[in-house]
Formats: sequence, structure tokens, C-alpha cells
Amino acid sequence: MTGYRPFDPMDAPGTSPIGWDAWAEEYAQLPRLNAAYRFSKRLLYQVVDAEVDGRRGLDVLDFNCGCGNDFGHFLDTGHRIVGCDGSSGMLRVAARNHENAVEAGALSLFLGRAEHLSNESFGDRRFDLILSATGGTAYLDDKHLRELHRVFVSLMKPGGVMVVTHLLPRCLGESLWHLAHARPRAALRRWRTRLAVCVKGEMMTMYLRSVSDLRRHLADVAPPDRVVPLNIVTPPFQAGIRLWAGLEELLYRGERLLQRFRPSLAVCDQVAWVARWRS
Repeated sequence: MTGYRPFDPMDAPGTSPIGWDAWAEEYAQLPRLNAAYRFSKRLLYQVVDAEVDGRRGLDVLDFNCGCGNDFGHFLDTGHRIVGCDGSSGMLRVAARNHENAVEAGALSLFLGRAEHLSNESFGDRRFDLILSATGGTAYLDDKHLRELHRVFVSLMKPGGVMVVTHLLPRCLGESLWHLAHARPRAALRRWRTRLAVCVKGEMMTMYLRSVSDLRRHLADVAPPDRVVPLNIVTPPFQAGIRLWAGLEELLYRGERLLQRFRPSLAVCDQVAWVARWRS
């Protein structure tokens, strides 16, 4: 399959027993079962909400939306969403879990791979906000990363904004977590920048880029208005950390404080690349 097409669960490609398709049901449970995952989303949403600034009824593109874990945040505030992903299995779960929003016309789903996105993928629709969360860009090589952001710029309405997260190679919180659990090899694994990872039985390559690398690739394509560090001292949910309410609040305050300091951009789990439309 090339290009993008509207997703209909009744007429969609079959799902695979490996890879993202196989992870869909489990991934959809993360907001309910995993406090560390919710914490990461909380940090991201404070960046998004600052850019949206209380506006309602916006047109939002949730790129690499997975099973739609972010949809609720936008539907609750009256936005219209286009969600797209390359995994039929993820979109099946998204369509099921947000059936009412699809039927009401507040949510449209599209199936397509990141490498095939174009400014015609959604017809003539353009967006006030483009969100790409949870580091999906890490599975793109440098050429496709640049092209993706070029297309994002073409899909924004005048005055629109994109918030795209990028995973970094040196995550202080994750490294310290693994060292505290006597896992020195795991503590340094991300530092290699290019990783072979297994997602439910399917091997994939991740490209982890520093902020200076991102600027080198993207500054002339989608120059950022700001770059915000996320999960600076808090390990990402994949590390296996467990949070309770008191610790979460303490970490959240610490994260918000550390975001003000430029060195945090070198040691966080991911950054939010915020770029506004330019005429």
C-alpha cells in the first residue's frame, strides 16, 4: 500500500501477529494502567495546551496516532481530529474505542505510512495543530525525517503550530534508573544513537538524535520557536518505573523547573519541537 486512505475497520487490511499491530490492545491500556505513561503525557499536554491557549474547535492532525490514546485530550475540548497511522491494528482499536466520535464526525482516521505523507494525503484539509507524539519520528532516517517536517509545514493553516516529539540518545533519568538496578549495559544502550529494537517480534531500527542533530536536519525546514525538554530526571515508562501520587507531583514540579535550564536539552528522554506557521 502507498499513499493514505480513509480507514474503515470493515474494509481494512488484515492485522499482523507481530509489530505494532500486535501491541495495539496492550498499548491502549497504558493510560489506565501505567502511571509513568500518564506522567509523560501530562508533560507533553502542558506544552500543547500552552500553544493552543484555550482555543476550541481547532482542526488537529494526530500523526502516528497509534490506538488513539491522545484523542480524548482533544475531543474533551471540542477539537476536530484527523488521526493517521501505518498500523491497521492500532487504527482498529482507535476506531473501536472512539466509535462515538467517528460517528459524530469529530474524528476521521486514515491509514498510511509516514514515508508516504504528502500535502494531498487528506485532500484539502489543513490544520491548526499538528501533533506527533511518543517518538514515532525515531523510526525515520534523516532523509524521511526532513521530508516529513517539510510536509507538516505545508499542512498547517496560517497561524498553525506543530508539536513533534523526538527521542534523544542520552536520557539521564533512564540511565540512572538502570544503574540503580545494576544494569550498566542497559544504562548506556541508547547512547549508540542507532538501535535495533524488537517490537512484539518484529525488528526495527531507531534513530536517536541530539538537539544539535535535529537543528542540523530541520532548522531550514521547520525552524523551531522553542524546543522543550520532557522527562529530564524521570525515567520513561518503558524503563519500568512505578509512580505513586505523591512522587508524581514532586517529579512534575521538578520537571517543570528543570525545563527552564538549557542543559536539560542534552539529557532528557525526548524534546517537543514546537514550530509555528510562517508565511
